Amino acid sequence: GFGMTGLYVIDDVPVVGKRDGLWTYNRQGNDWYAASTWTNLTEEYKDTPDADNFAVGEAALGWLYLTTYRQTFFRFQRRPSPVLEDISSLFWAPRLVDFGGRIRAFSRCYNGLFLLQDTPTTDTTTTKDTWLMRLIDDSKGLRLHAKQLVRMGDIQDLSTNDTYLWALGRIYNSDASDYEAAIYRWTLPEKTKYAA
Repeated sequence: GFGMTGLYVIDDVPVVGKRDGLWTYNRQGNDWYAASTWTNLTEEYKDTPDADNFAVGEAALGWLYLTTYRQTFFRFQRRPSPVLEDISSLFWAPRLVDFGGRIRAFSRCYNGLFLLQDTPTTDTTTTKDTWLMRLIDDSKGLRLHAKQLVRMGDIQDLSTNDTYLWALGRIYNSDASDYEAAIYRWTLPEKTKYAA
């Protein structure tokens, strides 16, 4: 079999990213034949295994968000019944000529995700830009907001704490023929600053 690319938990149930698909564990004790078994939710990846499949994931607002090498962006929810949605079209809509790369890193915020989306340019380009975006999931549905272009070719991580959003990566320096650190920090808004 294929090795794991990511290990996640949603609703106290393990979900495993593997090169050949996204696997979930069936814990239902009254499901006679399928109890205590693993199920591949994405059979289409069996024929195109890749180490990037389901390797980046984050749980937020009851959903597990995941990426694949095909530039696909999924979200998975177990309750009330299992749902796997391909929400890639939010990021590759017509007329968005400066967009189209893979989602390389993301981190949860209080009502969705911050994301770093690659631009369709080689990583060793010295002027490589990456989009910082925010995906909001609220009563109006899923909405995507482009926030800022950042100079980063090799994206390593995006993370939040109570005060800051951090983006860590590298940009190619042609004079040195090597990468150098690219670190960005933004102050997060105070969600309770004003009364509703």
